[in-house]
Amino acid sequence: MDATRLSNVFAEDGPFASVLLDVSRESESGAHEQELRARAAVDELASAGAPDAVIRSVSERLTEQVETPAPAARMVVANVTGLLFDEVTHQRVDQPVVSWGPLPDLTEWIRLADRNIRFALALVDHEGG
Repeated sequence: MDATRLSNVFAEDGPFASVLLDVSRESESGAHEQELRARAAVDELASAGAPDAVIRSVSERLTEQVETPAPAARMVVANVTGLLFDEVTHQRVDQPVVSWGPLPDLTEWIRLADRNIRFALALVDHEGG
């Protein structure tokens, strides 16, 4: 796995807010469900002691609509300087991961991103082959 996109995170000092959340909107009430999941994650960060500025930047990203078909999960990492990492992967997340601590919690996201296979489909038939 190419970890260079994480270099921004490891160049900063903690503590870090790390949130991995399902942001799929596959049902009629998908927007409301995403908002409830994001609010629960933000409340968990607040109860863990994360500063308001960090909570605001994480909340803004988690409530944004993702223009990706379901399933979709969003990983957000932030500290007091701002948002450090924001990526969407095409995987389902049944249990959100929310943490506020001295190190970013990227374990579950790495597991999901490693399974995220990108491919190209080529149609080879009698005309184009």
